[in-house]
Amino acid sequence: MEAFASGVRTVDARDIRSHDEFLAALEGRDEPVLLRNAPMMPGTVDFTLESLGDQFGNIHFPARSEKSAKGKAWCSLIIADQGNSKVIGAQPAACNFSGRTFAEFLETLKNGSGYYLSTRSPKGACKRVGQTLTYTEPPREVEDYNNIIVKELVPRAPAPLLLPMDTGFQMVFWMGQRGNNFGLHSDLFSEQFLMQHQGTKEVYLL
Repeated sequence: MEAFASGVRTVDARDIRSHDEFLAALEGRDEPVLLRNAPMMPGTVDFTLESLGDQFGNIHFPARSEKSAKGKAWCSLIIADQGNSKVIGAQPAACNFSGRTFAEFLETLKNGSGYYLSTRSPKGACKRVGQTLTYTEPPREVEDYNNIIVKELVPRAPAPLLLPMDTGFQMVFWMGQRGNNFGLHSDLFSEQFLMQHQGTKEVYLL
């Protein structure tokens, strides 16, 4: 997959195999950087929509009655429709996939729908342990119905060796059709890694 950057520093990351080496490559600069050829953890698997559909197509989205709480300790799961909007807004039109399967959602993408899916883990629920990614549910008294996709994706997601060891972090997954425009944001004073697993994406830095 090709990556192009205009006005963004590009680093050949083929020799970056630890978080310390990544920090050294930044050279103390507080700026976005495009990493090429970053080595991945062993056992990296195919992470395309087709392969995910084969593995998790039978997962059912939560029914309307299965509502989870919101907050840092909970997963989020959103399916929405960009419609005719040029950019997906802060409050996009929600789509009702209650009780339907992940395979049905993927089929709508293949058919060219404007739907997209966004699901994120609780903050600190993901961690690199050795050469694998782990997902741990925060303690809670009631079930989190929104974790059905993210808990399956985290352990299988391709990840670079530059991730820090034994440090909790959050993971977010986006899936959409060509033409979907997501409004990303960056939290100040934090490291955020954006990985493209399939297709292409233009990123505008404001």
